[in-house]
Amino acid sequence: MVQAVHDVLKPENARGARLQRRFLVAGYGLPAEFGLMSLFAMGVAPEHIALLTHPSDSRNVGLRSLADLRKLRTCDASAKSPETLAWVRDFAPDLLISLHYRSLVPRDMLQLLPLGGVNLHPSLLPNYRGTNSVAWVLINGEPITGFTFHRMDERFDTGNILLQDVIPIEETDTAFSLFHRQIIRSMGKLEGVIGQMLAGDPGIPQSPGGSYYSRALPHNGLIDPAWDPGAIDRFIRAMHFPPFSPAAVVLDGQTHAVGSILEYLELTGSKATAPRR
Repeated sequence: MVQAVHDVLKPENARGARLQRRFLVAGYGLPAEFGLMSLFAMGVAPEHIALLTHPSDSRNVGLRSLADLRKLRTCDASAKSPETLAWVRDFAPDLLISLHYRSLVPRDMLQLLPLGGVNLHPSLLPNYRGTNSVAWVLINGEPITGFTFHRMDERFDTGNILLQDVIPIEETDTAFSLFHRQIIRSMGKLEGVIGQMLAGDPGIPQSPGGSYYSRALPHNGLIDPAWDPGAIDRFIRAMHFPPFSPAAVVLDGQTHAVGSILEYLELTGSKATAPRR
């Protein structure tokens, strides 16, 4: 098995194998946009790529524009619908790459993929399954985060791990900066992960346990004045993701947007000091 993987991953073999495959990208927003560009850069022709996505909105308009520009087959219907399943069957992809797709890919679709599916998750699984992991690692004061490429099964974020990479969290990081750093770093690993999929690498089972966070906005986006300055600072940075609303605090019945810990301390008249960087 090791020799077989080695042979497939030789540059001359891996490139030829990629060019002969058909890729279904299930994705949303910038991660999927960067993923498509990565496939193009690997030499995959647009006619060998189909895009399963969601209706256009402010975060998905770039992806939709890129798909239109390159004339990709595109579907934005529910992944569970019979029409979508028929669309996938007609395209006959070899493998699926899920890049921040917002719905569960059903078993019936996964069974159509000879080489299976791989998902990019923005945390070091099994920790921070679910959504908003970039915000929660900041809120919880984690020193590191990262991303995981894992094989897809019938549940969210539970399949065997193909690759993980660690990203240190800086004291000035925001959800915005971490999100974009993860995209750049993870797309640099995509070609190797595709090679693993082509070679039939089964991946490594995830460790027991882990944690899960829902799609709900953490603490409804509101600062609790009872938190210490360090926790308030982390929360403000976790809520920084323009153009969306920043963290806020309710004072005397009025809600105030807060862009930094210094702004919060000035607004509240607190004598506490900001965390040292």
